[in-house]
Amino acid sequence: MIVLGRYGDVRDDLALYIWCSFRSYASRSQEVRYGVSFPNASRCFLPSRHAVQFWGYDGAFEIPFFVTVDALSRICPSMRHDEEGILKAFDANCAIIREVASRVYSRGRAVSYELTAKSV
Repeated sequence: MIVLGRYGDVRDDLALYIWCSFRSYASRSQEVRYGVSFPNASRCFLPSRHAVQFWGYDGAFEIPFFVTVDALSRICPSMRHDEEGILKAFDANCAIIREVASRVYSRGRAVSYELTAKSV
């Protein structure tokens, strides 16, 4: 639909076109969702949670993830159940764990995420 300016002035039509283009861009940009990334290779074993903690980032936000020992033993059945064995299992399967973490994160926002044997 073409709307002419009040006096048929091209500048009014151009202003309307820019405004409509901006509205279209603004509505599209609100739909864009950024995923989580894992640039930090740090991880630590937390005996109190029976889990390995690692961190992801969504823009400037740091998101803690926990993968349980049960989930790791499902991925790596031959894993030793001491701290060193658990961290080695995590490191050996880091790509799979991060992929699952990304899927879990995309389902909805939370303060932290726990990956269990059911998640993997």
